[in-house]
Order: sequence, then structure tokens, then C-alpha cells
Amino acid sequence: MMAQFENFIPPEAYVIRDGRQQKIDAKYIVPGDVVVVNTGANIPADLVLYKANELKVNNASLTGESEDI
Repeated sequence: MMAQFENFIPPEAYVIRDGRQQKIDAKYIVPGDVVVVNTGANIPADLVLYKANELKVNNASLTGESEDI
């Protein structure tokens, strides 16, 4: 089951690290990185959102629900 999610995680992410935005391999995200998530993007890691504007989440791959929440 978890193997299905392997291709769901994006291989790269934009993070703010050391005061500047940079593109890194998602596997190198560490605690303290600020991950920049753009419209329509898959989330590269477990994150805590501290700022969002009109956020909707599609959990269809996890729950089967077709409606965004």
C-alpha cells in the first residue's frame, strides 16, 4: 500500500533555509526548513502550516473522498 505513495511525493521542493529560497531534493528537508508550497503542488513532507490563503486540501488518495476540504 505505501509503495503507491512513493511516486506521489515530489522529488524536489523549494525551501527557505539560511535566509534564502532554494530548490533542494525533497529527501533533504530537515526540521527548521520553511517549505514553500504553491497552488496545485503535492506536499513533499509532513508540514505544519503557519500561513495559508484560501487553502483547500484533496485527500482522495487517502480517504477516497472526492470533495476538497
